[in-house]
Amino acid sequence: VTYCPGHLSQEEVESTGFGFGDVEAMLARYDPTKLAPGPNTIPGVDGGESEEIYFVPNPGLGLWAYRGRFEASEAQGGGGGAAAAAGATAEGGAAA
Repeated sequence: VTYCPGHLSQEEVESTGFGFGDVEAMLARYDPTKLAPGPNTIPGVDGGESEEIYFVPNPGLGLWAYRGRFEASEAQGGGGGAAAAAGATAEGGAAA
């Protein structure tokens, strides 16, 4: 996971086990105004191979999901199931 806070030093970020990225450089490369929710293909750097990414426009929503809610919904015929809970949580934790 690469964290691009814009207000913390590289040393502070890397001391937590995350990778550090420059927020301006990442916003230029992964421009959220040009990405659609879900899978996207972006051009490679300097004409290199293109990159497949998965864009989550609001990753914080996945942080509020918990497996029990989805299991209860599935038991009542609501669908989604534990797989949906795991997907939402995994996506919520994703970063550049």
